[in-house]
Amino acid sequence: MYGIEIRKIVLKLIQEEKKSPQEVSKFMKISERSIARWKALAKKEDLAPKTNALRKKKIDVEALSAYVEKNPDHILDVIAKQFNVRASAIWYRLKQMKITLKKRQRCIGSAMKQNVRNL
Repeated sequence: MYGIEIRKIVLKLIQEEKKSPQEVSKFMKISERSIARWKALAKKEDLAPKTNALRKKKIDVEALSAYVEKNPDHILDVIAKQFNVRASAIWYRLKQMKITLKKRQRCIGSAMKQNVRNL
């Protein structure tokens, strides 16, 4: 992301020194599309780069931690259905919260086969 000063320099080269956007693009190693966008922004007199406002998260952290404390034995798929998101979203949020859960529900049949082999 380029700062306001760089943007002003590029526009000054184009407007005052009559350089073409292609020349400035090659010289400054900035895409022509960026320069065109800056020219449009200069007409509005706002060259500041856009900042992304914090997006609302899909999963409320307090609600998730309360649910996990109340139901520590639930697997990711069950938790995901409760919050109406995918299991991967739950996994990433829990990872951010530094909470680990079991990854996969074991099938009773395969567990019994393992026990039979050990006899």
